[in-house]
Amino acid sequence: MQVSFDAATPYRPKLDAPSISAGFNAPFGFPMLIVTAAQRIEVGEGAVIEAPEGPAEGGSEDGSVRVGVVNGTMAARAGEEGKFAELLRRITLEEVVEERVRVSARVKIATGVGEVVIDEIKVEDTLRIPGLNGLKTTTINSLQITSGTPAGIGFSIGTTITNPSRLKLANLGLVAFTLMYDGQDVGTITIPDFNLREDENNITATAFYSPQTPDAVRAGTELLSRYISGETSDVTIHDCTMTPPISSLIPALSSLTITTTLPPSPYALIESTHLYIGVLGAGSTATLTLHNPFPTPLTLTAVTSTISALGNVIATATHTFNPALVVQAGQTATSEAIGVQLVVGLDLIGALIGAAGAGGARVDVDGKVDTTVGAFEVKGLGVKQKGVLAVVTMPGL
Repeated sequence: MQVSFDAATPYRPKLDAPSISAGFNAPFGFPMLIVTAAQRIEVGEGAVIEAPEGPAEGGSEDGSVRVGVVNGTMAARAGEEGKFAELLRRITLEEVVEERVRVSARVKIATGVGEVVIDEIKVEDTLRIPGLNGLKTTTINSLQITSGTPAGIGFSIGTTITNPSRLKLANLGLVAFTLMYDGQDVGTITIPDFNLREDENNITATAFYSPQTPDAVRAGTELLSRYISGETSDVTIHDCTMTPPISSLIPALSSLTITTTLPPSPYALIESTHLYIGVLGAGSTATLTLHNPFPTPLTLTAVTSTISALGNVIATATHTFNPALVVQAGQTATSEAIGVQLVVGLDLIGALIGAAGAGGARVDVDGKVDTTVGAFEVKGLGVKQKGVLAVVTMPGL
């Protein structure tokens, strides 16, 4: 069953269904085959489904009437718009909604002596409506930075929303949700021209990261750090708004609270590092070769980092880039020499050099950078990366 909304008539959406079924008690004792039917179905106290006359199936043999609906309506009863919106809210949030229905049907039947029209066939029953169950099975499959402006960072999101019911919602317009992490609102997720079909809905949405308070900036920076460092993050999507607003659906969609997981970036920012070990450790430096996989520049102004290998932290670094290190979209760049402080003995450095000479040196980098994504500044962005290829050199070796 598809319900198609229009902001101009929010309490009278169109309804199309392959089949609506109701009981049929034959008023006569001879066989009857239903040819056409029109139905008016009162659902609870808030809604009325009007199914115009159309081809039908059923009859006295199976005790039912089944009619497809084309260009029908599902409207609020006069003065009961609030109850209509509450019904939509329950259908959106609950797994199953049960409502009493009162059916009034007009049928044309075929008998052994010709066709007969019967008006005002009355049936009352309980209708079980499979609901959307809060769209709990919503999966974010991919997350990709697309832009950076002074106001925030843009993302493209590939998501799958699974509809567990047979109810389809059409023409919802632009739907926007608030993105929450660690109890803080850090941005928005927007679905343009939202239509909810049966089963899996593969949708490309957009997100805009733009925390507005100090606490939101703290939470948002942690979220970005986990994304960049290859870690998943549990997030909450809530507080839905619509453009244009469909007043009958606002209570339903604004009540949605969806918990899902943001995937990490599939890309490694650090391609390799070159460690130069000075005499007795003095004057040691490191360079970083970075690859920017995103379609917007990355600009690094400062870094604080540790470099670990062979189960030990071997060096620390605190550095301000002057000039700033700019890695253009889709490009690779190597930093200037960064002064590092060795924190292990030269015996361990020798073992690392031996591994490097064999082509097997790998180090783990754990740091924070001040960076600008496009035109959006992020301070203290965490970058963790394991297994970075390391070239290690030392005078005389």
